[in-house]
Amino acid sequence: MIPVVYDQDPAEACALPTAEVTLRSVEMFTECEPGDALQRIMPTPLLMVVAAEDHLTVVDLSTRAFASAHEPKHLLVLPGGHFDAYVGEAFRVSSAAQRDWFVSHLGKAAVG
Repeated sequence: MIPVVYDQDPAEACALPTAEVTLRSVEMFTECEPGDALQRIMPTPLLMVVAAEDHLTVVDLSTRAFASAHEPKHLLVLPGGHFDAYVGEAFRVSSAAQRDWFVSHLGKAAVG
């Protein structure tokens, strides 16, 4: 087992690497299993953006869920941790991939 939040060292493994966590957040965190919904929402286009060093949404669980999804689907694995996709080069890559995915798949729905 690992602690819910880090004690002293921010690099320490923990479930929610944030300064504060509410009990409600922990409850919802333990009940959430988004991969369970994949089979119910298919064949909806799926883009998954995964951080290679993510400790909140670990890569092996994400890639397992992705493998169970139907086409059309695309997996983008970025370097860094859970929040790194929102800054710097990872954000540039991630946001461009997301924009292109939405233009491609929502554009078809809007026209068709």
